[in-house]
Amino acid sequence: EATRTATAAAPAPDDPIRVAFSGAIGDDLNTPRAVAQTEAALKLVNSTDAATQARGLGLVFDMDRVLGLGLEAAVRSDDTLDGADRALLDERTAARAAGDYARSDELRIALEARGIKVKDGKEGTRWERVGTGREIGA
Repeated sequence: EATRTATAAAPAPDDPIRVAFSGAIGDDLNTPRAVAQTEAALKLVNSTDAATQARGLGLVFDMDRVLGLGLEAAVRSDDTLDGADRALLDERTAARAAGDYARSDELRIALEARGIKVKDGKEGTRWERVGTGREIGA
């Protein structure tokens, strides 16, 4: 199965972003300050450093326990394919490896009809759920 580049790291209790977020929530639900800290954590997620990404993702998921947006569940469900979609992607990969590009294209179209966009590149095949803009390795 596909995995994210970074995994979430449990935030330290004294992490400055976490402390500032908690302070904002404790300050009569000061939403603008809380959202500013969420944005700071998201900037960490976009880092090129895996440890920084993990810290940011952990902070975002921790903040979401208060915000209640269900972000972690959404990320986890978007990163995996169900059995039928996985079977189509695997069949497409096998068709490409065998040089059956007509069949590979048919399967790509079938996956797109199911909301999964497939991209082939130097690093191999990647996919994303249409509308998310997040590519996942096959």
